[in-house]
Parts: sequence; C-alpha cells; structure tokens
Amino acid sequence: SLTTSGVGPNHGILLQAVATGAVGAQTFSGQVTLESDVTLTAGGAISFANTIDGRHRLTVSAGGAVTFADAIGGTSALTGLTVSKAASVAINDELTLDGTGTASGTSGLVIGAKVNNVVMAPATGKFPRTISGFSGSGIQFQGGSTGSKITGVLSTANGVGLSVLPGVYTNTQIAGNRFELNETDGVQLKAARNLLLGSTATVPGTVTGNSMVYNKVFGLTATGTSTGTVVVGNQIADNVERSDVAIAGLRIINGQPRVIPAPGLVVRMPQPSLAASATKQLGLY
Repeated sequence: SLTTSGVGPNHGILLQAVATGAVGAQTFSGQVTLESDVTLTAGGAISFANTIDGRHRLTVSAGGAVTFADAIGGTSALTGLTVSKAASVAINDELTLDGTGTASGTSGLVIGAKVNNVVMAPATGKFPRTISGFSGSGIQFQGGSTGSKITGVLSTANGVGLSVLPGVYTNTQIAGNRFELNETDGVQLKAARNLLLGSTATVPGTVTGNSMVYNKVFGLTATGTSTGTVVVGNQIADNVERSDVAIAGLRIINGQPRVIPAPGLVVRMPQPSLAASATKQLGLY
C-alpha cells in the first residue's frame, strides 16, 4: 500500500510516472499535481482526499473503490480522466477537463467497460463540472455500466457531448446535464440497453432531464438494439439537423436514408403544446 500525505504550502504531491501496486491500496492525502500523463494501478482502492491539478491525463485502475473527494482540475484543468477498472467511483466535487491540443479522437471523461457505480454528487453552484475541447466525446462509456449516476456536467465544444457504447446500463441514470454546442451530436446511444437518459422529476430542486441544444448535427442519435432504454424529460431543440418527427433533432426515423433504427427505445416528451410554449418556439416540437 502507498500512502502520501504532503500538506501545507509547497508540500504537495507531484506525480510524473506510472505507479503500480498489484495488491495494496493507494491513498493521496495532499494536493496532487500531475507533471506528466500518469497511470495509477492498484489491487485495492485508490483515493484522493485533496485536489488534483495539472495539464495532463490521469488514468486509474483499481481493484477496489476509486474516490475523488475534492476538486479535479479546479485550478489547472486536466487533459482527460480515464477510469479503466474500479469497484465503484465517487466524484464528489468539481471536475474540469480541457482537451485543447490533445490528439485527434481523444475523449474527456472515459469510463471503462463494466466499470459500475460511477456516482457524481448532486451538482450545486459550488460543484461545477465542465468538459470541453475534445475531438472525441466529452463523456464516453466504453461498454456497460450499472448503478451509475452522471449529473451536473456541461459537455460543450467536443466532437460529441456524450457517447454511450454497447452494453447493459441497468439502474444507470444520466440527468441534469447540458450537452450543447458540440461539433456533431449532443448524445449518441449505440445499442445501450436499460439506460435512463433524463428524469421524470418535476419538483423544484430535484434533478431534472438533460439539455441537448445547439449541437451542429443532432441533439440525440440512437442506433442498435436499445431494449429498456428510456429517454424522458429532456430538452432537445435548436440543433442544426432538425428532423420532421415529433422532436427536433431526434435522429430515430425508421426508413429514412442514413438512419439505423433503434428497436426497443422509448422516448417520452411533454405535450407538444407545452414543449413549444416552454421554449417560446411554436412549432419546434
């Protein structure tokens, strides 16, 4: 096991190499600064009790839980965060990832296949989360993630705001996020099953649906078998490629050129009149 406890001015923790422990845990109690791209591998848990900064990418792989208790990129944005393996992941505070200058196709927050229970604390004004500037996806699920809760993220100016790759997403909810002004689609679902994209909540102060607006192609695209996936309570509007179906920018049109159906997908929206009134754009829906 590795425990570091650098505290006080000029006594933080500088990471600039690969750290691998086949059995033990890794605990970083002091402020962490990345001085190069860093990969941490532990047989047990990996936990950060303090802030993480530095214009580099952090990759973690843990046999136990991964915990980010404080801000990630709050002072100096990271160029990416990958969780390739973990029993659970807690992101409890701020998250800032900036992909400016990264290689083509790079994604911001990457959640590895079958990394379950990735939970972000409820977003407040104190906990902003911004992912921008990646030519790949702002957020990418690489294949299946159960019990995860993604909330409070602005994913903007990326290739895609959110990409969910094939797999089972039982009890995973993505709600309270903004996928806006991306170069292609706001959200791409690719054979994602049992996912909840959005929220049925209407009570003030609770987590509501996502915003998928002003993207340069579609607000939402869905392809492949999507059994059990529900899209509900989201704002999908003002994307460049508007379709002639009930929801502007929703690219699920059986029989149209270039579009593959997404069998099993359920989409629920408010009454068209209410939706149009809410956006002050009559006829948008």
